[in-house]
Amino acid sequence: MAPVKIVATYKVVNLHSQKFEDIIHQLLKPVQFQVTVFDNEGIGHQPQEWFIVPLPVVDAIIHKIMDGTIVGYTYNPQMACLEKQASYV
Repeated sequence: MAPVKIVATYKVVNLHSQKFEDIIHQLLKPVQFQVTVFDNEGIGHQPQEWFIVPLPVVDAIIHKIMDGTIVGYTYNPQMACLEKQASYV
């Protein structure tokens, strides 16, 4: 419903797309952008795919998902970084 600028694309293979998306949503839920966007008919929509996170962190998340090392990581919004949970150190 608005123009966007694509800043990165990723090719992910041999992963279940829904599980991949679920991991991203789980990690980034604390920084999900809360906004209502209105379409041409005035109907409001709350996008679930927008997050406020630096691109290098997105890169790190995607690479860790692809290589299987994402287990035990959380996103720290205050520090804008991935952190290994204490129980996984």
